[in-house]
Amino acid sequence: MANFTVTITPTAVNSIGAKWCIVGITDWLSSAVNTTLAVAGQTISFKYVEGYATPANITITAAMITALGTTGVYTGTQWLAAWGPPMCGLLYKGQVLFGGSYHTTEATFPSDSRIVRWGEIGAFRFLGATANAHKNEAGFLYTSDMSDECVMSILPLKNTVVVYSNMEVILMNPVSQPVPAWGVDKVLSGIGIMNPLAAASDGRNRQLFVDKEGTLREISMGQYGQGYEVKTLGYNHIFSTMQTSFNMSTGVGVIAITYNPDEDEFYISNGVDSYVYSSSGGLTEIGVAITSYVNVKTSLIANEIFASASTKILGGVTSLITDGYTYLETEIIDFGLAAIKTIRQVEIGGSLGTSAVAYVMIKWRNDRAGTFSDTSWVRCSPNGVATPIVSGSDFKICIKMTPVSGVVLNNITVEWQLSDKSSIRGNYASGAAS
Repeated sequence: MANFTVTITPTAVNSIGAKWCIVGITDWLSSAVNTTLAVAGQTISFKYVEGYATPANITITAAMITALGTTGVYTGTQWLAAWGPPMCGLLYKGQVLFGGSYHTTEATFPSDSRIVRWGEIGAFRFLGATANAHKNEAGFLYTSDMSDECVMSILPLKNTVVVYSNMEVILMNPVSQPVPAWGVDKVLSGIGIMNPLAAASDGRNRQLFVDKEGTLREISMGQYGQGYEVKTLGYNHIFSTMQTSFNMSTGVGVIAITYNPDEDEFYISNGVDSYVYSSSGGLTEIGVAITSYVNVKTSLIANEIFASASTKILGGVTSLITDGYTYLETEIIDFGLAAIKTIRQVEIGGSLGTSAVAYVMIKWRNDRAGTFSDTSWVRCSPNGVATPIVSGSDFKICIKMTPVSGVVLNNITVEWQLSDKSSIRGNYASGAAS
């Protein structure tokens, strides 16, 4: 009988144990090793290799016998394309968790939209893709039997994690015995959150969320880190109204909660109405729409970001990064007045370093419904002061700096004056009118 062999690729897997065999006929054979026992109709199988997806079994055909062999391809895929993009994720003590899956049409039951997957401890490998099932570390669970459920958010809470869906809230508790796995505790059944932004964590012992009915709730760890407590804070009359006409595509009625670690308080906003909540002060309405919070004091940007930004999607990195700058842009600022204001000076507070170069640019508009225009980039003086003079009703302060190493940005101070004084009441208004 003629020789027959299987060539295994990529070559890297051959040095870590990749093998092939004819089921029930041969022992495990290395890549390109010949056998004379191959017959059409027999099955070729491949040995599991850590970190790679094992090739599917191959049925030997007459054409393969004539060609004296075939090939087997191991795939280094950690996340299967068939799973689709997850809705949320979390790195928890060296283990990656992903929740939900984004679907544009109704998915087949059971839908991946209600699944939570966790990878191997210390590795980005998932059960069903590249994880070693014998290690019992990677796995998955479906949150319920409701096909239209969608996992929205996964947040850390001390020694556990909280999973938020549109229909329930559950706790996943890591256990090490008898095998590494996750236990499940139901927190709320039949009610969840409207969107992924409607829950936030302080990263330690407390989480705040607005449920689908508009009730503000808090989850916290029990005394000495044991158990958990769910508090119904209320305010349904406020947040149910803020979620009216909810539309994720347009952003209408989308409540976003973000945590400020400097002040130990949560901001709750739908982009129009905003509130701040703290344990000591309760709920207070504020005049600024805060939908996100970035603490630049604890941010670290490595030089590797600049080398990889052209090929990888990194949070906070814009197209300016290709020019060797890091870029910061504030949200809309109107200084609490709708009238026309003039920005005279912008001062960057912190330590720019002797070799740093910083520029300031202002995005501005006069019409609240209009688009923003840009000033030119104005270089800062060595002490961080720039004078991009511009008038408008709404502004965004934009800063770009290079190099990043050794630069500390603590605050931005804006010097401005009121240009349109027609709305001022009193003697000034009367004098100006005459």
